[in-house]
Amino acid sequence: GWGGTQRLPQIVGLRESLKIILEGATLNAQKAHAAGLVDVIATPDHFEETVSHFIDDRLTGRSVRKPSH
Repeated sequence: GWGGTQRLPQIVGLRESLKIILEGATLNAQKAHAAGLVDVIATPDHFEETVSHFIDDRLTGRSVRKPSH
């Protein structure tokens, strides 16, 4: 879907990407964030604040992703 099978190995490495793709493995939000698959995690209690900071960072050109490995 949308090139995910091509980009996933670049982000999480071949071994982990094959596990996700071939076995249908899922990652919770924390694991997906740690692997670099999501930019931020917004809890319900801090959703609006987190989204606001995310948008501000993007509009000012600050990266929201952690450096790639």
